[in-house]
Amino acid sequence: MEAPQSDRSETGRDPDRFAVAIRSLLAILRSDRLTDRVARVEAEQLATRTMIALRETVEAEQAEAFEPAVGAFEKLKDELAPLNRFGDMAIEFIPPPATGRAVPAPTARAARAAVRNALLVHLDAGDVTRERIEWACDGTNLLVNMHDDGPGQVRREDDALRPVAEHVESAGGTWDLDSTPGWGSHLQIVFPLDPPAPATGTALEDLTPRQRQVVVLIAQGMTNPEVADHLGISANTVKFHVRQAMRHLGASRRSELAALAASGGNPA
Repeated sequence: MEAPQSDRSETGRDPDRFAVAIRSLLAILRSDRLTDRVARVEAEQLATRTMIALRETVEAEQAEAFEPAVGAFEKLKDELAPLNRFGDMAIEFIPPPATGRAVPAPTARAARAAVRNALLVHLDAGDVTRERIEWACDGTNLLVNMHDDGPGQVRREDDALRPVAEHVESAGGTWDLDSTPGWGSHLQIVFPLDPPAPATGTALEDLTPRQRQVVVLIAQGMTNPEVADHLGISANTVKFHVRQAMRHLGASRRSELAALAASGGNPA
């Protein structure tokens, strides 16, 4: 299985950042607000900035332990600025308070990646014209909220949102999606700013609620399609939760995962 998203370099290995850069270049080149000459200049400048970031960001981010919340948000805003300026989607940015806690660097990278992936879902669908991105802090968590004016038909179980789930869960976060037909969608993400407390119960208690549901059903003998049907999610989403649970519990096979679930999550 691949390394958790939060352990990767945000610039060098996450395809969503490349996708945003390419979308930005296309938005510039296709913009009817720019002459051909100005569009070429803007595109060249963006490509140059992106290449410089590809060379410099990896070492800088690996050396950072924490990022100021405002600074972490500004990085995201800078990445999305060309899309906001030249694309068909208007993006409103609401930054966190300057007095908020610093954010662990892996958490900041996971938060930016989750937002980028959620935004790419809307760009692919082409049905959103306005997006509000807001970061806040309640003292113990980084709170990320995204609200759009789309048709409100996106569901939490949609496979297109699986990269969002991967980034959020890799950083120990939780997320929820509220979609109302005709009124858009509201994505809420919570990233803890402190490391988890030492486990005092069984290994199963360290899993997310959805992972525990999947593991329990597998221990009952259900197949992935049966689990998907029972929980109302896709089979691919079930596979993702199975992989995550196996990694957390140290299981190498599905049969081991079922046995661990039956024993309460503790090895014999």
